[in-house]
Amino acid sequence: MIFSSPAAYALAAVLGFAALGKVTDIGGFAGAIAGYRMLPESWTSTAARTVVGGELLGAILLVWPQTRFWGAVLSLVLLTAFLAGMLGVLRRGLRVDCGCFRAAGPEEIVGPGTVVRTALLLALAVLAALPGAPPFRPAHLLIAVLMLVTVFLSATLVSFTRRSA
Repeated sequence: MIFSSPAAYALAAVLGFAALGKVTDIGGFAGAIAGYRMLPESWTSTAARTVVGGELLGAILLVWPQTRFWGAVLSLVLLTAFLAGMLGVLRRGLRVDCGCFRAAGPEEIVGPGTVVRTALLLALAVLAALPGAPPFRPAHLLIAVLMLVTVFLSATLVSFTRRSA
């Protein structure tokens, strides 16, 4: 499928950026995980390291066609867990730092925008897992950038609309 390679590159960029931001503040990320109140406090440090390792591994696996499927599967697992955690937080009415991109600036609170972004990234992981990816073409990078712009712009619009209402 023509969109599987660009989806993989887009997802690899997001996972790599997220992981690198978390590596620089693993304690802060463990604190964000604790805020979800889904794991015992004693597990949050291990969970933080596991997530960062999974994100880095997923990003690496997504880049090469030979390992792309396994990177997409790992991404599906991670993003499903993230989405479930966010939905659980919203259902319980908690106000929690999403922990998504630690180096991107001030904390981002879990809300409709983070849920939309995570769901759209999950859709990219599904696309990345589809067979029949064509060989690399430079146009794939342009399509990947357009996919990322769509994901992040959609999430921003949802967040902005919710704040305005």
